[in-house]
Amino acid sequence: MKQPLQILLGDESKKDCLYFAKALNEIPIETKLKTVNNGGELMKYLEKHLDTPPDILFLDFNMPCKNGSQCLMEIKKDKKLKIFPVIVYSDQLHLEIADLLYDQGAHYYMPKMEYMELKFTLHRILNMFIKSDFSRPSRKKFIFNVVEA
Repeated sequence: MKQPLQILLGDESKKDCLYFAKALNEIPIETKLKTVNNGGELMKYLEKHLDTPPDILFLDFNMPCKNGSQCLMEIKKDKKLKIFPVIVYSDQLHLEIADLLYDQGAHYYMPKMEYMELKFTLHRILNMFIKSDFSRPSRKKFIFNVVEA
């Protein structure tokens, strides 16, 4: 891969953003991370970069202004962003929310996790993306399970 993967992270927690950035920096895949701190900011960023969207979006479900579900619906309605890979992640893991997000077109639903698990999970997800093995899974495998990865 010649250019770094362009990663967009939507999360209001500065601590979680730093944690995510640290994990990305420690995996052997070159990445460039951009963070936004609320759903409104996320949608403005994507609108401004419609012709050059990031490669993948990690979207916190519980963001202010617009939550992850609202942002996901807007992203999937846009013709240019429709195929854009979105991984929703959250402090809580609820099957009802997972069903909703799957129906809305998210690629995966991932719980927030301890640092080593996050590092391993990011490495696994980005490897799948690089190898073009990144299609939406069946509903049964939609919740990204670090143990199975």
